[in-house]
Amino acid sequence: MLFRSTSHPSTAASHQRFTRQQFGQMTWVLNSSTVNVIKAGYSTFNRNNDPLVKTNGGKNQFMTSLRDGAPIRINFRGYTAGTVVQHHNQDLVSFRDDLTTAVNARGRHELKTGVEYIHNLANLIGCGSLCSPRIIAQNGAPTTLPLARIFPVWNDAGTWNINLIAPVAQRYEASYTDVPGFFRDIVQHNVGAWLQDDWKVASKFTLNLGLRYDMQNHVGPELNLSPFLPGDRGTFHNWAPRVGFAYTVTDRTVVRGGYEIGRAHV
Repeated sequence: MLFRSTSHPSTAASHQRFTRQQFGQMTWVLNSSTVNVIKAGYSTFNRNNDPLVKTNGGKNQFMTSLRDGAPIRINFRGYTAGTVVQHHNQDLVSFRDDLTTAVNARGRHELKTGVEYIHNLANLIGCGSLCSPRIIAQNGAPTTLPLARIFPVWNDAGTWNINLIAPVAQRYEASYTDVPGFFRDIVQHNVGAWLQDDWKVASKFTLNLGLRYDMQNHVGPELNLSPFLPGDRGTFHNWAPRVGFAYTVTDRTVVRGGYEIGRAHV
C-alpha cells in the first residue's frame, strides 16, 4: 500500500481534564464594629494526555519510564504517527483569616488585616514535545513509502518496522534527564499578610492605604543553570504597597486615583 490518504487516527490520544473543589467559611461578629472571617478550602486539578498507540497493548519499549509508555513519533511530510504523554496533577490547600474593624481617630478608619497560607503540591510527568522520542523523516517522498509494511498495526508500536524509513530519515530527537521518568513532585508554601486602611479624612475625601507581603518558596527547582540560574529559588522580598483616593465632587461625580504593585504566584 502506498501513502495517499489514511483512515486511521495515527496521532489519536485521550485527553482528560477535571477539577474538584471544597470550600468553607465561618464569620464571627465580635462587636458592633469588628468582624472576623475565616476561610479554608481544597481544590485539585488533573490533566492527562495519553496516546492511543501502545506497544503490545502495554508499556512502550522506547520510553518505559513514563506512565503507560510513550510511543515513538515519526514525522513524515504531511503525515505523523504517534503523539506525546503528559500528566499534570495539582492539589491546593488554602487557609485565610480576615479581620475588619472601624475606629474614629482624625476621621474614620476602616482597618482590614489578614493572613493567607496556600500549600501547593504539583505532580508533573512529561517534558513537552520531546518526552517521546521522535524521528524526522520529512526529507524523503512519503508517497513512495509502503505504510502497511511500516505500520502493520497502527496503534501497536511493537509491530512498527522502523528500519524501513532509514533511507528518508533526517534526524532523531529525544529528551534526557536525571529526573527518573520525567517525574517531578514539587511542593510550594505560599504565605501572605496584609494591612489596609480606608481613611475617611473628610466627608468628601477618602484615602486608601495598604501594604501586602508575600513569600513563596520552591520556585523552578528543576531549572538549574548554575551559576547563572540556580535551582530551588524562592521569592522572599515581595512587598506590595497600595495608595489611592476618592474625592466626591457632587452627588453624581466622584474622582478616583491610585497606585498599586501587584504580584502573582509562579
